[in-house]
Amino acid sequence: MFIKYVFTADADEPVQVDGVGVLENDGIFNSSGLAVYSRLMQNEQGVTFKKGNVVYVDQQSALGYQREGGRVTGFAETFKGKVEEKDRIYRRQLNDFPLMFKNLKLLSAQTLEEIRDTVQANDTTRSAYKDAESQIGVRAALIANSGEDAENLENDLAAIKASNDAKQQELEKLAKQINSLRMNIDAIYQQNRSQTIDRLRMPVSTR
Repeated sequence: MFIKYVFTADADEPVQVDGVGVLENDGIFNSSGLAVYSRLMQNEQGVTFKKGNVVYVDQQSALGYQREGGRVTGFAETFKGKVEEKDRIYRRQLNDFPLMFKNLKLLSAQTLEEIRDTVQANDTTRSAYKDAESQIGVRAALIANSGEDAENLENDLAAIKASNDAKQQELEKLAKQINSLRMNIDAIYQQNRSQTIDRLRMPVSTR
């Protein structure tokens, strides 16, 4: 739900809309609601509203809301006496699929690189594991009278095997992450498609 406001007087101060963040981590807007996406940014001076300007604000931001650390002042309260509510309009939420697919592609590439590194590390570990196995017999024969050293070799072999198992589990986890990301994108697409069809079937009334 969005609320349509019209400024009945000039705003006293400019509104800062440009935020700080990383698009891949924060999304289009950061936790403060400021723009991280470069195409949504304005300038360092912010935006100054003038009489007659029309603004559409989501209902939560328009009326204010409570969050950890205190209450966030709503748009209507911030510009009290300078804006007039004109209409309330339902707009379906839009998903930035190009950005989502871009992020998925980037994450997939990073994950595949990590998988390649893990596979390479596993190959190295397996080779070391085989070498250790072969050395146990040789060294055990040479130091048959030294039970302590033979035990140390067994411990080394167990540590190498444990490391190899852990890396194999990490490889499987990374593969599951890629599959989960693809499933999430598909679910969002299907939900968005279903909501769009439902909204098209519903009569929309605006004043």
